[in-house]
Amino acid sequence: MNRRNFMIAAGACSLGYLKAEEIQKAAEKAKAKSVIYIFAAGGLSQLDSFNVMDTNKDLLGKSTPIETSIKGFKISHFFPKMAKQIHKCSIIKSMVT
Repeated sequence: MNRRNFMIAAGACSLGYLKAEEIQKAAEKAKAKSVIYIFAAGGLSQLDSFNVMDTNKDLLGKSTPIETSIKGFKISHFFPKMAKQIHKCSIIKSMVT
């Protein structure tokens, strides 16, 4: 299973279309070249990292929005190198726990 098929399966899973066994099989077969997992317990909030809004600066704390390689998409000034390569990233902003 390639990455595209895995992501399609994962998206379908979130909608309840796949059975648990099929999900497990897809996960076992999936092989990623690399994954960057940011777990920031007690770290930056989403408002100070990838969900930077320039409309209400009172909410931003010490963060300043900067332009990225995607026109109109801004991230925090804490990630200047990532801003140059953000077009190569997949930012998922819709997950909840």
